[in-house]
Amino acid sequence: MEEKTKELKLQSFSFMVVALFLAVTTHCLLLFYGTVHWRIAGPSAHLTSMVLELQMKSSEQQTPYDTKLLDEMTKETKDLATGTSLLMRNTAAYRYTGWASLVFAIVAFFGKPRWAGWIALPPALYAAFLTEIMMMLR
Repeated sequence: MEEKTKELKLQSFSFMVVALFLAVTTHCLLLFYGTVHWRIAGPSAHLTSMVLELQMKSSEQQTPYDTKLLDEMTKETKDLATGTSLLMRNTAAYRYTGWASLVFAIVAFFGKPRWAGWIALPPALYAAFLTEIMMMLR
């Protein structure tokens, strides 16, 4: 009797799909990171500095600012800064998704059909290079 051995074949379609998904995810995370960084973090920092300036003026010049309102504004700006920091930290997952996309695209070359690797490679390279550029700019 002849034993048939089944050879495990690597299908590159699944790796291509994962690489494309991770490349798109990286792009979306970078867009969200940019939105948080420029549209939320900048005004948040400006608001915090304005509140601190009001506090200093209030304590130095004995200006009749409402101290209860000023304390409430300080608490709210601290909460906003903390929330912004958490958002920026959570959107920084683009570092991992960009490189994972490239890894999956390279693995797609080792399977059949090989053209699936060629389809996955350009978006994966885009994601990985954009990730590296953003990491250098930080």
